[in-house]
Amino acid sequence: MKKTFSVLGIIAIVAIIGFSMAACDDDGDSFDSRLVGKWYSSQESANAEDDGDLVYDIRANGHVYVNNVDSGARITTSGNNFTITLDGETILSGTYSITGTVLTMTVLGETGDLYKKA
Repeated sequence: MKKTFSVLGIIAIVAIIGFSMAACDDDGDSFDSRLVGKWYSSQESANAEDDGDLVYDIRANGHVYVNNVDSGARITTSGNNFTITLDGETILSGTYSITGTVLTMTVLGETGDLYKKA
């Protein structure tokens, strides 16, 4: 299942990078501030001295950065649901929960975890 979630993540990143042309404006959509920060594929990578294997860097305005570049994608939340949009179009949605330094996301019935520095 983690492999499937990883594939979905890679597809999302490719879509974000491949189709982004401009950054999104802050339009006041709801956003869970606990998502702000750098999220990694393992707790070991998150706790490494360097950025290791950075997956996402989510900023306070909901913008998603990949490799320190604004991808143009934006994440919004409502309850425990998240939506990632690009140029106003939904490219990924599902549910999430945060426990400590672990972000658990479920997309299309597949669950995977991302980690923040402890």
